[in-house]
Amino acid sequence: MHQTATALEAAARAAGLRGAKREGIDEAVNYLTSKAEHLRCDTALERG
Repeated sequence: MHQTATALEAAARAAGLRGAKREGIDEAVNYLTSKAEHLRCDTALERG
């Protein structure tokens, strides 16, 4: 999750997004980082 959140933040920064244009990305990053232990993406990736 951390890698995905970092990539989203980097993409937003590279695109120069600020304020309202960045809200969706910020919400996604916050969701991913706060729910990472519950999302279990590592398990999902292992299982295909």
